[in-house]
Amino acid sequence: MALTYLVTGLTKGKTYAFRYKVKNEYGWSSYSPVSKLLVATEPTQPAPPIFVQSSNTHLQVLLNLDIQENGSEVFEYGLEISTDGVTFSNVANYDTVSPSYSLSKIEDSLVTGTIYYLRFRARNSIGWGPYSSNLVAALAAPPATPSVPIRDDSLSDKTTVAFRWPAVVDGPGGNGAAITGYRVYMAKGLSGTFALVFDGKTFRTITSFVVPNLVTGQLYRVKISAFNFNGEGAQSSEMITYACIAPQVMDAPIRLRSTSTTLEL
Repeated sequence: MALTYLVTGLTKGKTYAFRYKVKNEYGWSSYSPVSKLLVATEPTQPAPPIFVQSSNTHLQVLLNLDIQENGSEVFEYGLEISTDGVTFSNVANYDTVSPSYSLSKIEDSLVTGTIYYLRFRARNSIGWGPYSSNLVAALAAPPATPSVPIRDDSLSDKTTVAFRWPAVVDGPGGNGAAITGYRVYMAKGLSGTFALVFDGKTFRTITSFVVPNLVTGQLYRVKISAFNFNGEGAQSSEMITYACIAPQVMDAPIRLRSTSTTLEL
């Protein structure tokens, strides 16, 4: 005798009442107590947390709570953190309902410069849904602003501009605060729009660049930005330069003619 039965054609989110009775050779029993059961499943998997901003003491994330509830209202969210992406622990200070949370170095026992993995999930009356994918972010301030790049005349000519810049110092703490590379932006003229001419955000040792095929005599503006694990920092002030070379050394002046009060060279 089957002890289960699949009821089909029901409406998600609606509650149905069920009862049953059994029969033997002497007849039917009384009905069981009534169970009221909701047609629902656990919430769907949410999108991963979104990185908002970070400093050396706080890491702010946004949680996308637009989750399919699957017939039962979500009433709780669980936010978890890990340093290796394998072993997670609950973020105890998260209030379980807010769409954003700022993790604190002190209150959440974080370490400046450390890279963290964050995930969350939703819960309804049926149970917990699956975890989101991980957000990976560091407890680190944005990279420092680079110094103004310096033209390198030894590698520049009428159609080429070469320049270099001092390396930006790593932030405090672990790898999450280390500089990972740089971007170079260039604009033509005093009002031209800056465009990316070198994307070296993963090449931390490159601190110089050469831009070829420029217009002789044209003014150009150059800016630099630095990257760390969390992304791009502020751009430097502009270097203003021209696609040209220094004038050649001229002959010494000679006298053409003179009077007692004038001299023509």
